[in-house]
Amino acid sequence: MCIRDSLTAKLHQQLQDCITLCSQAWPQWCLSLPEYLPPVIAPDERYTFFFRTAFGVSRAVHFTQEHELANDPQRFRMGQLRSCKVTLSRANAGDEAVEILKQHSSRPDKLVFEYSDAASVGSGVHQDFF
Repeated sequence: MCIRDSLTAKLHQQLQDCITLCSQAWPQWCLSLPEYLPPVIAPDERYTFFFRTAFGVSRAVHFTQEHELANDPQRFRMGQLRSCKVTLSRANAGDEAVEILKQHSSRPDKLVFEYSDAASVGSGVHQDFF
């Protein structure tokens, strides 16, 4: 099979529709096509489809805004993804992380982990981690 530009363009047009994005009311063909015939859709469009359908409305809006802001930094932001900072100790990091994930699994917030015995916070491993 090969990529069909016409189907990719139609899917792209659906993914750009704000009302469909916010209501998650995708036409059935939009959900079926990438699932049953992924080779006919361009890989970058499948990537976009995944991020706009897999993680709920708040993450879909956040992903869309970040993508649009990369192209046009002056663009208006509709909303921001809230973040929730949690603190855990390194000694029981595994058990505490499982409990935290159970508590926060239904929330759309972004989790930021902080170790109680570390000085830095944020994404990635910091120098003082080692």
